[in-house]
Amino acid sequence: MWLHVTGHGSALHPLRFVGTTAGNRREYDLIARSYESVGVQGSTVATLFHVHAIFFGRTGSKLIADAAKAIVDEVANTITLMDNVHARTSSGMTLDCDRLRYDRVTEMVHGEGHVVMTDPHGMRATGNSVDSDITLTRTHLQ
Repeated sequence: MWLHVTGHGSALHPLRFVGTTAGNRREYDLIARSYESVGVQGSTVATLFHVHAIFFGRTGSKLIADAAKAIVDEVANTITLMDNVHARTSSGMTLDCDRLRYDRVTEMVHGEGHVVMTDPHGMRATGNSVDSDITLTRTHLQ
């Protein structure tokens, strides 16, 4: 049985989606103005709009990102932010790109399109894609 579910929040009362690991550790918070979900239980693809995301690492690190849209894919176990993604860490690293995919299994991110990384001192690196941990310190930029 296919389900189509929609939800709407507001600037003052947004929708909140919280993801946890099997050990009950907080993995991510997704805050959105609205969402649409299609699929059957266990294989749902949800689209969120006007998204603020916080990804929590095993070591207590955080990656905070904003994007126009996000796709949460239960089967692929990924969250993909898209359209003018801006991400930052508590240490001051920033990442801007067209798409940023978070892999829930590896807790790694993959950014694509117009990638710009900036360190806290203003040093910039650019490329077409980047693979990194959520601290943006172990990176491979192409």
